[in-house]
Formats: sequence, structure tokens, C-alpha cells
Amino acid sequence: MVDTWFMEAYWKLGTLHMDNGNWKAAMLEIGKFMLMASNMKNEPAYEQALSYLTECAFEMKDKTLCEHFGKRTLAVNPKNDYVLDYLANLDSL
Repeated sequence: MVDTWFMEAYWKLGTLHMDNGNWKAAMLEIGKFMLMASNMKNEPAYEQALSYLTECAFEMKDKTLCEHFGKRTLAVNPKNDYVLDYLANLDSL
């Protein structure tokens, strides 16, 4: 069980799952981080979390979710190359 006051734990668990290709579990943990980080919308970690959710959706071959998180990321930073790459390759899914 993760202490819900330690939101960085969700971030770390999510990125560990990403490192191991466990995309669904990564999305769940990063999503938990996002719920707790709603007051951090102007922080770099918020944009990065959205970028990682975009990557997870892409790797899960979920075009709709990938596009959703990609657009949310680009609303924060329209020049986010990390996400633009995934969105440019949506047709390959």
C-alpha cells in the first residue's frame, strides 16, 4: 500500500512500470499522481506526466487515449516534441 500523502511514490511506481513495459499499470499509477497533482498544472512534472500517459496509451495501441493525452500535453506546451512524435505515428497503430 502506498501512503496517499506521498504522491511521488505513485510517480516512481508508474515510471518503474514503464521501464518494464507494464503500460496499463504505469498508466494507473501515473494517473493517481495526476489526481494528487491537480494543483501543479504549471509545474514541469505535470507536463511530463501527461507526456508519459501519452506514451503509455501509444504503447497500449489505444489511439483514442493517446490522442486525448497528447492534446492535453500540447495544451500545456504546444512544442512538446516527445508527444508530437507519438501523435505523428498514430496511423501506425
